[in-house]
Amino acid sequence: MTGRVPANGTLRRLKALVCLGWPVEQLAARSGVDVEWLLTRESGKKFTVPTEVAAAVSACYDELSMIVGPSPEVREYGQRRQWRPPLAWDDESIDDPAARPDRGRPRSTRSPAELVEDYEWLIGGGVSREDALAQLGVTVNAVHKAYRRARVAS
Repeated sequence: MTGRVPANGTLRRLKALVCLGWPVEQLAARSGVDVEWLLTRESGKKFTVPTEVAAAVSACYDELSMIVGPSPEVREYGQRRQWRPPLAWDDESIDDPAARPDRGRPRSTRSPAELVEDYEWLIGGGVSREDALAQLGVTVNAVHKAYRRARVAS
C-alpha cells in the first residue's frame, strides 16, 4: 500500500512550472504523472496524491524551476489564471496548505538597485540571462536602465 500526502505542494509546483512556460505534455513526460488531470482538479477541494506522485513532481520541479519553458502561450495561460511562479514560493513551506505565495510588489515600486540586485542574484545562481529576465518580468533594456540609475544613485 502506498502513502498519500496533501496535493497542495504538488499542484503549486505544477502551476509554477506552467507559469514558466512548461507545457503539461512535457511535464507529464518528465515526471511520469498525469499532469493534466491534476491541474483540472477543483482548487478549493482538498485531495491527496500518492507519495510517489508528489516525489516525481517535486523532482521535476527541482530540475526545471529555474529554467524558463519553451512556450510563451503556456506562460500566459498560467499568468491569466494568476498562478504563481517558483520564485513566489518558499521551498520550506510550499507543501504547507496554509502557506501563501509572495505576491511581490508592483514592478513600478522596485527600485533600480533592487532590480539590479535581483538580476545579479539570479545570474549568480546559474540562471541564464534570458531566464532571469523572464523570471523578473523585465526586458534587457529595463535592466540596462536600472544599472545606469543605480550607478547614478550611488
